[in-house]
Amino acid sequence: MPGTDQPAYREAGKGQAIVFLHGMLGSSIYWQELMDTVSTNYHAVALDLLGFGNAPKPKHSNYSREDHIEYIVQTLDRLGVDEPVILVGHSMGALIALALAVKYPQRVARLILISMPVYENASQARRRITRNGIVPRLMYYGPIARMVCATMCKLQPLARVLAPVYFKHLPKDIAAAATMHTWYSYSRSMTNVIENQNVLTDLQQIEVPVVALFGSHDNVASASNLRTIRRCCMDIKITIVNGGHHLPLELPTAVVQAIKGQAVSSG
Repeated sequence: MPGTDQPAYREAGKGQAIVFLHGMLGSSIYWQELMDTVSTNYHAVALDLLGFGNAPKPKHSNYSREDHIEYIVQTLDRLGVDEPVILVGHSMGALIALALAVKYPQRVARLILISMPVYENASQARRRITRNGIVPRLMYYGPIARMVCATMCKLQPLARVLAPVYFKHLPKDIAAAATMHTWYSYSRSMTNVIENQNVLTDLQQIEVPVVALFGSHDNVASASNLRTIRRCCMDIKITIVNGGHHLPLELPTAVVQAIKGQAVSSG
């Protein structure tokens, strides 16, 4: 865990705190549009997760759920956010948000899980993430992926310029920030948070209200696993909307409705 390294975050507005957690390769800039919208009524705080964006990137960290959770809690303590928050997580951030709410239910008033990747095991996770393609598998895992990541770290300014070309589906500033990580933070978070997850166990232990939003065209989430959630966790409100994986960017109004506790139109 980081010691005296300063956390990285964005904040705006006053009122009840909403804490936003980004997904893999993301940063706090991912939430800027939503923050502009909700900060008129809430104290909006978007964090750079441990190892991503401008947050500390300790080599010795395992980047486990526990490491991410403790970093978030420490950051909120530094900000003086001690009342229960509305916790909003996207993708990997949703997995971390869920685990945090299980461990520290007293710190969470409501949980919004967006495009949360739900897998039965690590093998299924790798198949879904790479879509069983050879090139994606090489780019996400193994020595080639590590070499590419190391090169990006050494050539950070160039990587930030080229990133929007690769991440064409993302706004340029968000795509550029996707290069701000290390091999350790990326690979260990992928293994310890996404692949070796405890979603069903965590959902069965949850003590706070939960809304889960999924896109009907999301290539990351598995429809069959969503049915498993519905069978095991009847209290979880699941809404499927007409969108892809990046619902905070595609359908920000739906996310705002979920934050405010309003009904979200399904697609």
